[in-house]
Amino acid sequence: MSLSSLEIKKEEEYLEEVKKLVGSKIKKLKEDNQDINDSITSEQKEMWKNVSDMDVSEIEFATSMREHQILQAKYYYQKLKKFERIYQSPYFGRIDFTDKEKRKVYIGLSSVSDKEYNHFVYDWRAPISSMYYDYELGEASYEAPEGIIEGYIDLKRQYKIENSNLEYAFDSTVSIQDEMLQNALSDNSSEKMKDIVTTIQKEQNEVIRNTKYDNLIVEGAAGSGKTSVALHRIAFILYKYRKHINKDNIIIFSPNKVFSEYISEVLPSLGEENVKDILFSEFLERQIPEVEDIENYSQLIERFHNTKSKLEKDIMNIKMNNDFIKIVDNYIKGVVENIKFNDIKLGEEILITKKECETDFNETYSRFKPLIKVEKIINNVTAKYKNTHIKRVPSYSAKIRKQFNYPDNIFKVMENMYYDKDFLTEVSEKYHINTDDFQRFSLLELKSTSLKYYDGIIYLYLKAKLLGIDNVPYIKYVIIDEAQDYNLMQYYLIKEYYKNAKYTILGDPNQAITSMVDYENMEEIKKIIGGKITLLKLLTTYRSSYEITNYCNKILDLDYVKMVNRHSEKPKEICINKEDLKPAIVNLIKQSIKENMSSVAVLCENKEKKLKLEELLRDVKLNIKLYILPVYNAKGLEFDSVIVYDDGFSVYDKKLYYVASTRALHKLNILKLANR
Repeated sequence: MSLSSLEIKKEEEYLEEVKKLVGSKIKKLKEDNQDINDSITSEQKEMWKNVSDMDVSEIEFATSMREHQILQAKYYYQKLKKFERIYQSPYFGRIDFTDKEKRKVYIGLSSVSDKEYNHFVYDWRAPISSMYYDYELGEASYEAPEGIIEGYIDLKRQYKIENSNLEYAFDSTVSIQDEMLQNALSDNSSEKMKDIVTTIQKEQNEVIRNTKYDNLIVEGAAGSGKTSVALHRIAFILYKYRKHINKDNIIIFSPNKVFSEYISEVLPSLGEENVKDILFSEFLERQIPEVEDIENYSQLIERFHNTKSKLEKDIMNIKMNNDFIKIVDNYIKGVVENIKFNDIKLGEEILITKKECETDFNETYSRFKPLIKVEKIINNVTAKYKNTHIKRVPSYSAKIRKQFNYPDNIFKVMENMYYDKDFLTEVSEKYHINTDDFQRFSLLELKSTSLKYYDGIIYLYLKAKLLGIDNVPYIKYVIIDEAQDYNLMQYYLIKEYYKNAKYTILGDPNQAITSMVDYENMEEIKKIIGGKITLLKLLTTYRSSYEITNYCNKILDLDYVKMVNRHSEKPKEICINKEDLKPAIVNLIKQSIKENMSSVAVLCENKEKKLKLEELLRDVKLNIKLYILPVYNAKGLEFDSVIVYDDGFSVYDKKLYYVASTRALHKLNILKLANR
């Protein structure tokens, strides 16, 4: 509903009042920033002038003071930049809420208040702001520190403020914010992900603000905003628990470095610093320093989609499969059962009896991992002998250790696993693979200069179960994106390392780009993460138009993914001969340019085909951002126009085809190779 001229005038006056307040804060911050920088410069000059007359303690004190001032200057600078952003667009929404009294609640990226703490703008993360996302006009409530506040919303208004000017304002009766959402969804793609704070939907808000559960598993359709929701949840956590949690207490498991760069501007745009992100392969490298080189996930995916060897692909599917953890657990159980004790002697003297060893192993040290138990028994016996014998037997420590029958090398434990008959039989019966082939290939891979990604996971799992791994108590929140690409063994390892953390895990089983890890649904992850946990679903896709989403749903026969009311032309399947591939791609790119698309992606099955396409299009000069990518490198990204080069992979890998097709915002064309 459009506003009257009188209402527009009132809104413009309020905007000027807010700008004046923000402007005064900017002026003060500039002055403070200048003062601290002048002080740093002055004291640095003074220090260098007198450094020859200063003792060590004076130099250390002066250096410490300078470091403190630099941190202070950084704080003022970040705050200044924040308010400069606020000045450009102080707020985007308003609700009029009545409980004991009527309040006009303006909502923006950050709060704005005067010296008397009168709120001119509320931060979007503030409790009262939640009603903007969750309610239509009428009865509404929010959870405040003092309890549930109930009342009535009788106005809901949306604004577009750019460059400090009110572009438009309108009233809405519903929570979905159709006009603003449609405008946002109609935009072209950008090189970096943007925040969605002005268009957060109710189902997304439920995830972002959820504090009822410690751990969330979020299963969301392609384009439902899973990653955006995760980042906005981080911003919410940093706001709500700011006295107890900072950016160093949160970590994101990211699928790849390209993706990390793509999301790098979201948190800063929300007024927060970026949190640490890590790849699972980096996690493995840190936990297994004894291994020089470990394959990363991208290299594994490249191998999976490029190998011509059926056996190699079978090995990948087996070792990354969720049921493989049960077979490894059975092997570990056997390893522990085979730890046998005897009386430990030096000469004729019994240092500890077999029964005492068993009691220590099963009772005294019961809280420790199996191999740590044995180490503690050995150390205890060695220490006792050392304390009671003045004339010690040479190399007594080695002689004591030699009498304990236990595996003291995890790599050897892993190698023995691939020789173990019971283990091989279980693998063969479960996965219908020849035991000799599985054993030969596995042992050959272990001798490689680089430990394979899945063997790195298995190695660390054996280490965690038999020896234990350290945990990091200061990490309080772990975010895992593209959750469908992590198997249960990986979740166990992450949970062991970040024992004190709360988890937000986001993924979509339909976007598994290989057959290696296959979840029917993400309920299976609950048993590993445990605690107070729930599974939430995001069923509406906001990325693609109605026509593109409808096409993508049919690929996997999905009948539950909801579509937004934004339209484009229907996706086209174009059958071509191989010699016509280049002109067909060029023609489609030119069409996208005419339609003012900002980016075009040509997606294919694997790296080998990507390189051939790059060579094919090397001499083509077009004024548009053109990306040529294997599908698995495009996951998580989006483009205005997508051209899928389908030379047959859609027939045997529907999920890969689904991921490729769901990258498109406004235009989707599929080039199907004839006579393939």
